[in-house]
Amino acid sequence: MDLMEEDALWKELSRFRRSDELHCHRSQALRYTAGVKCLVERCGLSWLIDIVAMLQRRALQSDPDLAVFQLWVLRCVGAEHVISCLRDSATPMFEIVIPARPVTAPDYLELYVELGVLMLPGEKSKLRGRQSRALAKPAEIQKRG
Repeated sequence: MDLMEEDALWKELSRFRRSDELHCHRSQALRYTAGVKCLVERCGLSWLIDIVAMLQRRALQSDPDLAVFQLWVLRCVGAEHVISCLRDSATPMFEIVIPARPVTAPDYLELYVELGVLMLPGEKSKLRGRQSRALAKPAEIQKRG
């Protein structure tokens, strides 16, 4: 992807903020936002969502804290794609290397999985608050009961 195409992609993706639109992955392992759907369709990255979904069990077995937050990084290194799962920006958990696929995507890409939802970094703020409120409701019911 050349620099002009990459700039146009980031500009298009920047409009996805505070998205309430969620899509369920066919594996049921995670849901993903409208911004991720746009990225996948525009760049031919459906295989990346499939890999992140497939590796959810491995991620959760390696560290239970990954149920709350995961950072996924895609890097193009020569003729390979390196896909890394990190607990935070400084703590890698594992990575896989696959042969490069023909895609129209940036050489470096970050995605988050928060509470089972795959999202662009710019979509994180509102989802966190909405999901936190949703998780708090059962606790409130228990207190009343």
